[in-house]
Amino acid sequence: MTELKVKGIRTKSELDNDRLTEIVCAIVRYRKAEMAIPTEWIEEYNTIIERVRNNHK
Repeated sequence: MTELKVKGIRTKSELDNDRLTEIVCAIVRYRKAEMAIPTEWIEEYNTIIERVRNNHK
């Protein structure tokens, strides 16, 4: 019998990397549109970067 490969959930690391990419892309779009970058985005970016750094120690 052939075993089925069942996809589980993504890792926290994968989610963090995707979210960082999403934040950076949004910042670039806002910059091109000459709009102010919401501080919440910067704070979230910094929080995720800190978490990623701590997890790689």
